[in-house]
Amino acid sequence: MKKVIILMLTLLTALLCCACSANDAGEYPVTLANCTINEKPDSIVCLSDSVADVLIACGYANRITARSDECTQAELSSVPTVGKKDEPNLTKLLEVNPEVVFADKTISDDILDKIKNNHINVLIMMPAKNADELTRLYENICSVADGKITGKENGSIKAKAILTTLSDLQRIIPEKQVVTTACYLYDSTGNAAVDTTLEGKLIGYTNAVNVCANANTPEDALEKLKLSDPDYIFCAMGLKSKLSNDTHFNQLKAVKQGNVYEIDSLLMKRQGNSLTDVLAFMIETMYPELKSAPGQQSSKPEESSKPEESSKPEESSKSEESSKPEESSKPEESSKPEESSK
Repeated sequence: MKKVIILMLTLLTALLCCACSANDAGEYPVTLANCTINEKPDSIVCLSDSVADVLIACGYANRITARSDECTQAELSSVPTVGKKDEPNLTKLLEVNPEVVFADKTISDDILDKIKNNHINVLIMMPAKNADELTRLYENICSVADGKITGKENGSIKAKAILTTLSDLQRIIPEKQVVTTACYLYDSTGNAAVDTTLEGKLIGYTNAVNVCANANTPEDALEKLKLSDPDYIFCAMGLKSKLSNDTHFNQLKAVKQGNVYEIDSLLMKRQGNSLTDVLAFMIETMYPELKSAPGQQSSKPEESSKPEESSKPEESSKSEESSKPEESSKPEESSKPEESSK
């Protein structure tokens, strides 16, 4: 009888092991561009602060074992840094012994090659330009972190929740008979948020017209800015005083009326919870009557060096459907984003 019991337990253990292996095999390997991740990574180095924003939003902050100086999110304050995202300290990075490194296109070719030569997967994540690409970006990042079934589903759910929140924020905007105009400037030379970027489209969610939306060059953006004379100018930190003292800008309506507001440029380009934080600040700034509405709280995004603490990541459960935003402000659909390793 004992032999029979032992045999049955052995068979059961074998079956359980096979089931677990089959489950793992269903999640991994995950292949993106030229990289193949064979198992769930426990150690992720995040050089891209935008990818870090996505990982935090999706509940994977505890997997980030090192970060770049640009990853200033409060959730990562205790995580060691490895230097700048374009030129990280290779020695510090290798000490962490990561299984995956997330970077963006700013990383130098020399550092990229050296990381790869140490047999570490490096994923260069391109920023999403619209809603369709944002969903794909979330699915890809989460697939790496948690598998091509569980992770992808979690990424899809969270991306949908982010897009739903953007639409919900847009719906609280009071109707106006007069068109409101606005823009975001990264510097005084004309580098502006345009409609080929998600941050440029974000301005549309405020129901304002982005006067620099179709600018092809910085010079073109400056020309459009002067011709349109926008009601509101959002800009990078430290730029407000420069615009006030520059004869090319201080006669603009937004500058004269004090409607110039600073938002850290890092926050503008992050594509996690920062998207909703930035939009909420823009809306409250442009529609001050909302600040005094019952239940409304100010959501001004803080500087990236002292980021605002975000709420806990949502559970991986489907968010409620909401109606689509108006066509004029909904990010247009487009093809998949590029993920490559230079």
